[in-house]
Amino acid sequence: MIAQGAVARTTRQLSDEVMVVHTDAAALLDLAIPLAAMGYNAVGVDSVNALSSGRRMAQRRPAAMILALDGGEDPAEIAAVAEIAPEMKLLFLVPRTPAREALARIADAHRSAILRNDESIAVVVATLIALLADVPVRSTRGG
Repeated sequence: MIAQGAVARTTRQLSDEVMVVHTDAAALLDLAIPLAAMGYNAVGVDSVNALSSGRRMAQRRPAAMILALDGGEDPAEIAAVAEIAPEMKLLFLVPRTPAREALARIADAHRSAILRNDESIAVVVATLIALLADVPVRSTRGG
């Protein structure tokens, strides 16, 4: 389910959208609703395969994307999502930390962040706000 219709982007400019791509509809809403309430153009994507949907949604060139991973994804496919819109801020939610080194390198290369998927909503939203403000964010790598 995509909560908003597709938008064609012909320029390299980022949209004002903040995507939340998740395989758990309840978790998706828990993140998207506070972002929308804060004035962000939040777009929720409930997906069976978050990485595949993330790749498709990155073509819309959102300002940021929260991408929930299951931990078994190929790092090259994750990097490909980041490369579609290099200016897009990414916040990866992972099932366990420390994140695999390959994912940590991708996050560092794209000035993005990694958090556990069970992190509090307040921490996830605050981290996303920091990323959008271009404030350096330290990825969670330790237990």
